Amino acid sequence: MVTDLNQLVLDGGHVYTDISGLPGTGRTRLLLSSVKRFLSLPGNEKAYAVMVDTNGDLNLHDEGEDVVMQRVKYFRVLSLASFLATMIALPAYIDSQPFDTKIVAIDTISNYIRHPDLNQSEKMSVMSSTKKTINKLNNEQSIKVISTSEAVLRRSDDSPAGSASLSGSASHSLDNNNNIGPFFGSHFYQSLNFRQLQIYYEPGNSHTRLVKLLHVKPEISVRFTIDS
Repeated sequence: MVTDLNQLVLDGGHVYTDISGLPGTGRTRLLLSSVKRFLSLPGNEKAYAVMVDTNGDLNLHDEGEDVVMQRVKYFRVLSLASFLATMIALPAYIDSQPFDTKIVAIDTISNYIRHPDLNQSEKMSVMSSTKKTINKLNNEQSIKVISTSEAVLRRSDDSPAGSASLSGSASHSLDNNNNIGPFFGSHFYQSLNFRQLQIYYEPGNSHTRLVKLLHVKPEISVRFTIDS
């Protein structure tokens, strides 16, 4: 039985796990704490992580002088071209390094897949390239991949055309969790070893979040509290 938040994120071996949620739900904080936990596990004392930041505001120094976080290699990518170049080059970069990279974390992976300047065909091309890299990391290099993505609003038909970004809508009604869905649809993860986590607001409690592992039965979920 999964009762630990970081265990929920890190379960599954060499797989791809995405953490989807609205702005303000704590998805980046969960990503960082999971990377830190992974690097602290027995057998990972000399392992390294690669962190890809597409927001440009991630501050690893918030973790203080933690020696574990010194084993995180940080890449800031602030354009679509930079994101694509980084993702394409990442497997070869990892192979060329003297240290042992065991986990790659991406915050936030949905930023450039949904880029407003791209048409649908171009978005699918970005998605395909991203999937290819993730598959290579998982299956050929035995590297765990975790990411965050921004949740979408699902209309009643629950179709891709019935989805809308919730950017800037952290104040979205806590009672409307049933209308909030993960960024990725089944067309993205069909060829991946994929686990989808969704962070929800807890109705009536602004400091509590509920994390669910989707597409599994029985349901697996963990509650956690964040600071104001």
